[in-house]
Amino acid sequence: MEAKANIKQDLFCRYYIEEKWNATKAYMRAYNIKTYATAKANASRLLTNDNILKRIWGILKNEWLNDLYVDLQIFSLISQNDDLWLKLKAIIEYNKLKRRYGENYDISTSFGVLLKPEKEICYTNKEIEDMSPKELAIYIYELEQKQESLSRDRV
Repeated sequence: MEAKANIKQDLFCRYYIEEKWNATKAYMRAYNIKTYATAKANASRLLTNDNILKRIWGILKNEWLNDLYVDLQIFSLISQNDDLWLKLKAIIEYNKLKRRYGENYDISTSFGVLLKPEKEICYTNKEIEDMSPKELAIYIYELEQKQESLSRDRV
């Protein structure tokens, strides 16, 4: 059974999710309130309402927590370059979800590169997951350098 909420309460629930669980900002947007203290007190009160909590869960379950949303989140992590550790973890998770490889899959083939044995920089997924951020950054850098080198050699 879907939880009942009036229009402003429904907006609050949606904004609460959009504002990444900041109830005060969500309340200020939904109710067009400018006073922070008032919004904070009223938002806190709303979050104790069972119908509001059920509505938030309903929105999450029916509109946010679905394959498309998760795929978009993984894509945003993969496409960013600020945190390479997070990027590689997202790539590994994506490949697991898509069942693209087994335990000993050579992730370097995802970069379109088959590494030559002269400098072995291939690792199993487990080894990659256990790397420190610094080790991972070095690994990604070496893969990118190897890919550039092979691309130049082909031309």
